[in-house]
Formats: sequence, C-alpha cells, structure tokens
Amino acid sequence: MSIKRTVSYKGGREPIIGDTCYGDAIGKLPTRYFVWLPCTKCGKLRWVGVLHSEPKNMLCRPCALKETVDGLRKHRSFTGDGYVTVKLSRDDFYYRMANKKGRVLEHRLIMAQSLNRCLLPWEIVHHRNGVKDDNRIDNLVLVLGQYKHVPDTELKRYAHRLEGRIQQLEDENDVLKYELNM
Repeated sequence: MSIKRTVSYKGGREPIIGDTCYGDAIGKLPTRYFVWLPCTKCGKLRWVGVLHSEPKNMLCRPCALKETVDGLRKHRSFTGDGYVTVKLSRDDFYYRMANKKGRVLEHRLIMAQSLNRCLLPWEIVHHRNGVKDDNRIDNLVLVLGQYKHVPDTELKRYAHRLEGRIQQLEDENDVLKYELNM
C-alpha cells in the first residue's frame, strides 16, 4: 500500500476507503499515519494505523478477539499498550508463565508452545515487524536479555519516525509544486 494523499477530516467530508491522514486530524497519535479500511471479516469501516506502508490490523477489535489460537477459542483481551493476553486454566502446562489473574501475553505463549517449554522471565519475545498483535510464529523471535532487544526496537522506531517525516515532506513538496504550476 502506498500513501496516496493526506486528507483533513476536522469538519471535512466523510472518508473514502483508502484515504489516509495523520493521526492529529482524527484525534489519534499525531505523528502516525492512518488509513480508512473495512474489517476483512465483518466489513466495519475504521481508521487503521499504517506501519512500514502496510495496515497494522486487517481485523477490527471485536473480530480479532473472536479469532482462534491453536484451533481453540481462548479468552483474549488487549493490554493498554496493544499486546494481546490470553487467559489460561490452572491445569494448563504453561500456567506457570501467567500473572496472578491467570493471563499470559499471547506472543510469549506462542513462542513457549513452539519451543515446548515455559519461557524464563528474562527471555524476551520480539515482534520482528513491530506490530504488537501480530503473533504469528514467523513474526516472533526469542531474544536473550533486554540489552539486545532495546537497541533493535529503538532503531526501528527511529527509522519509522524518519519515514513518516520523509512522507510528510514529500506531501508538502507535491502541494507546493501543484501551487506553482497553477
């Protein structure tokens, strides 16, 4: 997906599928791009964050919560910072990884299941593409220790901010070129 145009939605027209804008125009994070898309399951239209020129979530939250994990419907919920948690029963082998409420971060659970063992507290599961609710095993990598995880994550965030700034400047250049040619 390429970002076509930046549209203002404060008092402007209704968005059309594929429209993009900065978050401050729609009351979201001001430095992020968003695109107006339908949910692939239910068709509900909503603003979706854009990461590396791709929409972050193709499903709306209610549909994402109904998704299955390992063929079973688990009790899924989202944390305040965007991670998915899963409620485990006390007799589950991986219950040792759960917090006091019996919940475990889904990406840690998926990595533990792929390794057939519980993860140790200092083992960190990193999302390669930076999308916190993209818990496919091919998107997850096990990192031993915070000292390797933090620089990688911060570097990706910095690169993403620069990409956003470049896109903003290119959009401004297009507007100026258009105004000069009028």
